[in-house]
Amino acid sequence: MFKVLDLFAGAGGMSEGFEQTGNFRVKTIIENNESAIETLKLNAERKQHDTPYIKRDIRKVVYCDENGSLKNEFQDIDVVIGGPPCQGFSNANRQKNTLISNNNELVKQYIRAIEMINPRAFAMENVKTMVSEKHKFFLTEKEKQEIFDLGINIQEEEIAIGNSTALNNEILKQSDLSSYIMQEEFLGKLLALQKKLKDSPGKALGYLNKPTNLRVFKKMINDRLNHVSYVNQLYKDAYSSLIDTLAGSIEEQIIKNNLDSFLYQITEAQKLIMKMDEVKENQLTGQQYTVYNGRVILKVHTFNVFEYVITKLNTLGYIINDKSYIFNAAHYGVPQERNRLVLMGVKKDHLKKDTIEIPPLLYDKSDFKTIYEAIGDLEGIEPSESITTTSVNKQEYEKLYNDLQENPLNIYLNDKQDDLYNHIRTKSTALVEERYKSLTPGQNFHDLEDKLKSSYSNQERTQNTVYKRLDYNTTSRTVVNVRKSMWIHPKKDRALSIREAARLQSFPDSYIFCGSKDAQYQQVGNAVPPLLARAIAEALLESMGSKAKIPLRTLFYPEVTSV
Repeated sequence: MFKVLDLFAGAGGMSEGFEQTGNFRVKTIIENNESAIETLKLNAERKQHDTPYIKRDIRKVVYCDENGSLKNEFQDIDVVIGGPPCQGFSNANRQKNTLISNNNELVKQYIRAIEMINPRAFAMENVKTMVSEKHKFFLTEKEKQEIFDLGINIQEEEIAIGNSTALNNEILKQSDLSSYIMQEEFLGKLLALQKKLKDSPGKALGYLNKPTNLRVFKKMINDRLNHVSYVNQLYKDAYSSLIDTLAGSIEEQIIKNNLDSFLYQITEAQKLIMKMDEVKENQLTGQQYTVYNGRVILKVHTFNVFEYVITKLNTLGYIINDKSYIFNAAHYGVPQERNRLVLMGVKKDHLKKDTIEIPPLLYDKSDFKTIYEAIGDLEGIEPSESITTTSVNKQEYEKLYNDLQENPLNIYLNDKQDDLYNHIRTKSTALVEERYKSLTPGQNFHDLEDKLKSSYSNQERTQNTVYKRLDYNTTSRTVVNVRKSMWIHPKKDRALSIREAARLQSFPDSYIFCGSKDAQYQQVGNAVPPLLARAIAEALLESMGSKAKIPLRTLFYPEVTSV
């Protein structure tokens, strides 16, 4: 039995897939979400497995004791798996208040774990865009020598980090800005007020008067020196004008003239100050600021994330599937088209093949599993709206579709479970229910009548996955947090339940989720589909000269014999 360390485990989709082969057992988990941890513990208990060691913050994990030996929880780990969040930077990230995502460090933490533990194999799951040339890290002084020694290509990048204003142009002349960063609570309220004001003065006034907001704004008014000191005289003048205008708007109950202008000056200045402070704090190399075409431009050095990962893992002695690494979950029996990047690696002395084995496809597009096969038998079971509901007994409901009783996918998902857990949905307002009723399978938000879309301020920017009415006869698109996206059942005028979403992700009914309603929806949406993970696990086994005790193919082709 191979022992596994699961990093960034989430709800445990990857662990579940590996353990379904009968060859792997999770020993240690690193995950910082408390609801996901409860899910992981509960399912280990239900399988009568030893409760895995739990570590929460990978950045604080110490792998070795004072003698340099691996600690007990990391000893005898054969395989490291997991999906580190990896955002790099993109145009979307550049619109945010911060420049550098803390998640970027987590890819390096994943590699640190492999470097420290030295497992015989690993599997790293990630977004398919990780391979993109645009997916880059900023180069820092701390890692410059390592990147140079690895021979990784370093590029000069120009990034727009703010707008050129008289105030911002003065800020560019200063270097030590950390003491001028506004309290997060204050800046958040100012940005939200600015957004409301763009909609209408009435919405802005309503936002100002909301008790929780009013408390913060009054605190700002009473504490004009919340920066300790002002970054320069221009900022002091603009901030004083903003505070005076805010006070007048609250007192007179009308949005005063120029509030939008003062908000713009201060929020733009704060966003620039925060980004410049990040650049200094992280010691980015090649940093240089210029102003061009009304924008503040930062010149820095970057390197490609994918090139770094491949090169680093190669230097650690792993043979990797660096030619074929994008996998569609639907090819492996998951009733969902979900393309993910999965890197698999095996140490040279443990590799029993010429190259890393790639999971053979079980289905082509014409045979992909459908939404109907996954959830059709649950149509007659009304989900609860209460998170306190534990389970319902399937046998108390007459099976609506007898043709699914011999369907291989449906048999796997039911998993011989009489009790149905997590069949819970979000409670809907009258307006939401009216939207549900007006949409047919395959339609989405953009097919709604205008009167049903009026509450959305940016209708044209609303994604076509929002208010998606599923179609029984198709394979699901990528499952996300279906509560936030308001996915609709194919036949019923209601939201998709947590259990139905879990089935679309290929979690069997025996797998139970913990936490609040939204926490459960989020765990399901973030998960690696277990059947995809199972296919990856089998490929690793083949690469190491072994075979799955319970091959994935036996689920769908019963005539195939287990090992």
